[in-house]
Order: sequence, then structure tokens, then C-alpha cells
Amino acid sequence: MISCSPAGGGGSIHIQPKNIVVDKPIKLTYELTVWGGGSTDIEQRYSDVLCYFKLKEDKVFKPLKMQLESKVNKKGIYTCEIPKEFVKPKNRITFTETRKRRENKHLRKQ
Repeated sequence: MISCSPAGGGGSIHIQPKNIVVDKPIKLTYELTVWGGGSTDIEQRYSDVLCYFKLKEDKVFKPLKMQLESKVNKKGIYTCEIPKEFVKPKNRITFTETRKRRENKHLRKQ
């Protein structure tokens, strides 16, 4: 079983894996969108997009760096893979994504 807690709202969407196969990596996809006054290119807005995952019985999440797979206008698709050694029949995996927002210098008050 797999569960997700996507970080943020409105500008972030977790796209569920179509299928999960035992002993195969799980590809996770995370879509980020920027909009509004001062919005910039997706790579200029966010850095350090990470996925954290753990087995249910673990106490600590393990980090995975998400890679920018594609971008169109102000939307970026980021992906990573949970390693196959964690994908076993009775394992319960939970994960969440995070990102660091870069400062928009042109929006700062003078």
C-alpha cells in the first residue's frame, strides 16, 4: 500500500503511479505550477525539490532528490524513484514532497 501527503496546495499536484510492481522501483511524479504577479520560470521559482519516503514501521523518512523531467511555460514535472528494495508485498510506504521557494528579488519592498 502507498499513501501520499503532497506539500502545498493549488500550485502542486501529486500524480499517482499508474501501477506498482513488486521488486520494481516506484516512479513518483510531482507537478508544480507558478502563477500570479511576479511569477517566473519554474526553475527560478523552486529549488531543492525533494521526496521523502519511509516504510510504515520506520521512524525516519529517507530523502530523494526529484529531477525536473519537463517544463512548459510555468509548469514543471518532477520525478524520482523509490528504490526496488523497498517495494515488497507487505511493505507499506508513505511519502511526501517538498520544495524550497526561491526569493523573488523584484517583489521585495524597497
